[in-house]
Amino acid sequence: MKRELLLSGVIGCVVGILTALAVYSFYPPGRGATWPIPAVGVGSLLVLGALYAVSARVMGLRAGDWLVLGYLFAVLVGSVVVMGGEAVSLWRVLVVSNVGF
Repeated sequence: MKRELLLSGVIGCVVGILTALAVYSFYPPGRGATWPIPAVGVGSLLVLGALYAVSARVMGLRAGDWLVLGYLFAVLVGSVVVMGGEAVSLWRVLVVSNVGF
């Protein structure tokens, strides 16, 4: 694998991780403050689009593709981790109440 592709994928992962952390920090939204989560998402996509354009022009189209793949990987892994933690905490509550402890 070329270094440019690896670097592009890592940059995409970093942008995805920062997006996931920012969205998680604003969750749950406060009363009347629902705008930060979509703003982070739109801002992240704008940054990703600008980085895609730059990396595709400078390093080639494959580097831009790896940037997007790294971003999607980081966001999906972050989502799986958060949903898994919520599922485990829900199961703990439900199992304890059903077993009778």
